[in-house]
Amino acid sequence: MSLEFLILGVIHASPKTGYDLHKVFENGLQSLWTAEQRQIYHALHKLEEQGYVACEMVVQDGSPNKKVYSVTSEGQKALKDWITMPLPQQPTRKDWLGQIYLSNFVDPDDILPLLRSWQERLVHRRMELEEDLAIYRARIRDIPEQQQEYVIKLKVLEYNFMQNYHDFCWVDNLIAFFENLGCYNPNDLVNSILRKYPTEDFQTESVTGIYER
Repeated sequence: MSLEFLILGVIHASPKTGYDLHKVFENGLQSLWTAEQRQIYHALHKLEEQGYVACEMVVQDGSPNKKVYSVTSEGQKALKDWITMPLPQQPTRKDWLGQIYLSNFVDPDDILPLLRSWQERLVHRRMELEEDLAIYRARIRDIPEQQQEYVIKLKVLEYNFMQNYHDFCWVDNLIAFFENLGCYNPNDLVNSILRKYPTEDFQTESVTGIYER
């Protein structure tokens, strides 16, 4: 369902063809959501059936006709409702953590090449994020009247930077862990986890009382 509303939001900014949407997901939303062209067209069909988008056939001389999609008033209302509603928690599926969870079945030296390949992947991801940031810098310079819109989008990009940075540091720590596996004590690890990630940090004003329930 989230893909449909992301598409609805992109079309709300300005009418788009299916091809236009595919380029937006390739170039502008790749750090947020990946979608194949067939998924985009399937979502457009569902949105049209729901009455959230309208389709106009644009006749072109010398080129195939194209379908241009725009948001209806019903679509605007549905988009606003979706943006402001709590979403259900998604099931956790992290294959790479499963590999670590079961790594006691292999020699520690056999897992190290995998971890170093993860590090390389995270470095490449960081480079992609910096390219995204450079695009926003250019847009802020060239279209100053849209700065408020970019402020919000940059906060989403910040999350991706934070996640990438955290994952890189964790994998780096994991490499050191497997290189010195025999030196670790489980009780020391428990204490280390609570020291690094203290409960007190979660007792902010907005969530006061959760731990007392």
